[in-house]
Amino acid sequence: MELVTGHGQPRFGQSRQMDLHTHFPSRFASSPLWSFTLMTSTTERAQVTQGEVGKAIASGEFVSMTTLYNRIPDSVPAPITWGTYAADPNIHFFLCDFIEMSDGLPGIQAFTAKIAELHTKDLSPNGKYGFSVPSYLGQMPQYTAWIDSWEEFFTNSLKQLTSSIEEVHGPDVEWGELLEVTINKVVPRLLRPLETGGRQIQPRLVHGDLYAGNVSVDAETGAPILFDATCLYAHNGCSFGTYPSVLREHLHAFQDAAEACPDRFIRYDLPRRLDTSRLVLAQLLRVPVDEVVFVPNATTGVNTVLRNLRYAPRDAIVYFATIYGACEKTVEYLCETTPVSGVRIEAVYPVEDHVLVRMLRDAVRGVKRKGGRVRVAMFDTVVSVPGVRMPFEQLVEVVRREDPGILTLVDGAHGVGHIPLDLGKLDADFFVSNCHKWLFTPRGCCVLHVPKRNQPLMRSSLPTSHGFIQLSDRPPIPNPLPASPEKSAFVSQFEFVGTIDNAPYLCVPAALQFRRDVCGGEERIMEYCASLAHDAGKLVADALQTEVLDNSTRTLSRCCFANVRLPLEVGTDRNKGQIPHEDIARATTYMARVFVDDYNTFIAVFPYAGNWWVRLSAQVYLELKDFEWCARVLKEVCGKVRRREYLGQVKL
Repeated sequence: MELVTGHGQPRFGQSRQMDLHTHFPSRFASSPLWSFTLMTSTTERAQVTQGEVGKAIASGEFVSMTTLYNRIPDSVPAPITWGTYAADPNIHFFLCDFIEMSDGLPGIQAFTAKIAELHTKDLSPNGKYGFSVPSYLGQMPQYTAWIDSWEEFFTNSLKQLTSSIEEVHGPDVEWGELLEVTINKVVPRLLRPLETGGRQIQPRLVHGDLYAGNVSVDAETGAPILFDATCLYAHNGCSFGTYPSVLREHLHAFQDAAEACPDRFIRYDLPRRLDTSRLVLAQLLRVPVDEVVFVPNATTGVNTVLRNLRYAPRDAIVYFATIYGACEKTVEYLCETTPVSGVRIEAVYPVEDHVLVRMLRDAVRGVKRKGGRVRVAMFDTVVSVPGVRMPFEQLVEVVRREDPGILTLVDGAHGVGHIPLDLGKLDADFFVSNCHKWLFTPRGCCVLHVPKRNQPLMRSSLPTSHGFIQLSDRPPIPNPLPASPEKSAFVSQFEFVGTIDNAPYLCVPAALQFRRDVCGGEERIMEYCASLAHDAGKLVADALQTEVLDNSTRTLSRCCFANVRLPLEVGTDRNKGQIPHEDIARATTYMARVFVDDYNTFIAVFPYAGNWWVRLSAQVYLELKDFEWCARVLKEVCGKVRRREYLGQVKL
C-alpha cells in the first residue's frame, strides 16, 4: 500500500482511497489508477469506525453491500471484507472496490430501471419484513427484526428512530404528539389497505438509505452506482419516494425556467417550445402542424368551438345522451343565450354501432323535417360513462353524407394514447383530446385540431386574449407580445391565453419518448391495455357473478375500458339487500368515499340504466392481479351498501 487519501463524506467514520501496488496479476487489474508506473495498480475504498456501534456499522454495511452486489453487480462496488484493526481492537473497517465516480446524479431512466431490477430480483427469503443483521443510518440503528406485517414493521421503525433521536437530544413533547397521531391514524390509514381486503404485498430488497448522497455515476461506464447501503426487506415504495418521475422532472424544469426569467420564457422560449410540442403531436395524429394547438382540457376545447360559432334561429346542436356532463351543460347554456336549440339522442347501452349511426341520421333528418338546420353534431370517441367506444368514424361519415354543411365536433377526451387515431383520414371538422388522460402528460394538456378550412370560424381563444384580430374599423389594439408573422392567426391566438402554467403542454415530447423508449411504443401500449381491460372485465364479472357491458359485435369494448355490473338492486325489500330509489345518489357517494378512505384507491362506480356499474380502466402500470384485488374490494363495498351502511354517513 503506497497512498492513503481522504475520499467522500460517509454518514459514519472516515472514508479513504487506498492504492495497492503489486507486481502480480490481480482481479482488480482492469482498473489501473497510475498510468506512469509499470506495476499494476488497484484502488479500493475503506471506511473506518470505532467502538461496538462502529463494529456493527461495518459488518452491517458489508452484508448490505454484498447482498446488493449479488443482485446488481454492475451498479455496486464489489465488497471485499470487513474487520478490526490488529493494532487497535476498538477500530473497525469495511473494504470494497473503489470506483471513480463523476459529479451529478445518474440519468433518471437508467437509475429507475436499475432500482426496478433490484426490486424484482430479490424477495424476502422468509416472506417477512426485516434483515438478517443490524444496519445503521449513520449512528442510528434501523429496525431489522423479522415481522409479518408492513404496517407493524413501519410503526416499529418509527418508534426506534424516535428512541435513537431522544437518546441524543432528549424527548420533545411536540414530536411525541405528532408521533402518536402518525402511528395511530396516519400509518393505519395509508398502509393497512395494502394488506387487508384480500390485498397482498411482498417484501422486496431495498437499499434502505437511497438519497442523492448515496447515488452517483461510474465515470468510466456511465452506469448508476449505489453505495453506503443499509439494506432491508421492505415495501419497495421505500426506495422510490424521493426520486421524481421522468415527466415530473420535465414539468418542474419548465416551471423553474418560467419562474427564473418570466419575460424571456413567456415571450421567446414558450412559442418555440410550443412549436416543438405541436409538431410531435401533429405527427402522431397525422395532420399538418399548423392545424394543432393546445388548450387545458377537452371541456375547454369543446367550449372554444361551440362558443365561437354563430347561431341563427332554428339552428340545432345534435348530441348523444351519454355526452360528458360539462359538454351537455355547455349546450344548455348556449340554448339559454343564443337562438340555438339542443337535440338529445337517447341511446341506452348496450347498443350496436349501426343503431347509433341510424339514430344520428334520423335525428339530423328530424331537424330538417321541422324546417331547422343542424349546425353541429357532437359525439365521443370513447364515452366517459359508461366507458364504451363509439363508432365515431362512421358517425362523421354519415353526417357528411346527410349534409356536408353540418359541422362535426368529436370529443376525444379519451382518445389520444388510448385508441389509434388518424385525424387526417377522419377529417372531422373539430377534434379535441386530452393528453393528460392516456398520453402521460401532466394535467392539464389537451390538443385541439381544426382543419384549415374551419380556422376562420375560430376567431377567439377562450378566454379572448392578445391574439384576437378585431374586424371593426377602430384603431388596432396593440399586442404586447412579440409578433410571429410566419404563423397563422389561428396558431398565434392560442400561444398566449392569459397567464397560466403552460409547462404541461411542453411535456408532450418527453411523454412520447417515454412511451416509445420505456413502454415499447403506441401500438404495444394500446394492445396491452385493451387486452388487459378485456381480461379484467371478465375476471371481475365472474367474481361478482354479473356481466360485462357490451354489444353482440363486441365493438363497445374495443378500448381500454371495461364496464361491469355490480351485484346491487334498486328496490324496497331490505331483506334482499335492495336499495331504495331515493338512496341511489347517497349510496353512490358513499361508495366513492369508502374506496378512498378505507382502501386508499378510487374506483369509478355509477348508476346507469337501472343498475350500478363499475368502470375498469386498464393502464400499462397495472396487471391482472390488481383487478383480482379490485374484485374483492367491490364485493366488500357492495356488501356494505346492501346493509345500508351509507345511512347516516352521507348527507346530500
